[in-house]
Amino acid sequence: MSFVSNVVDKVVSPVLDVVSDVGQVVMDSPVFDTMDFVRDEIAAPVFDVVQDNIDIYDAINIGITVASGGTIPPWVIGVSSGAATIARGGDLSDAIKAGAISYAGSTIGRAVDVVMPDMTNALTAQVLTRLLAI
Repeated sequence: MSFVSNVVDKVVSPVLDVVSDVGQVVMDSPVFDTMDFVRDEIAAPVFDVVQDNIDIYDAINIGITVASGGTIPPWVIGVSSGAATIARGGDLSDAIKAGAISYAGSTIGRAVDVVMPDMTNALTAQVLTRLLAI
């Protein structure tokens, strides 16, 4: 058993030393310093600002509305808005009010888009241009 142990020690030990040396060179390389800088000085502050200033429930509602591309029925948008109100701590009457307003806004928006699609497209383009310029 001692013989096997000595052979393994003589073969494995130099390999482990080389692996350790390579690992040390890699860890001391500028790549890891750059990654640390990006994480600490760029990503972390941006994440903190986003986390402190963006309400996740608003983001979900906006995502549902935008992703639908106008194909989701107005009642789904109303239910989503009501559910987000309850999740934020609102009571049932607040949720009903938020859902009704969202439903009405979606319905009116669809009606206007059917009656005046050119005006709706021009207004959407103007709003997006202003938002993207901010």
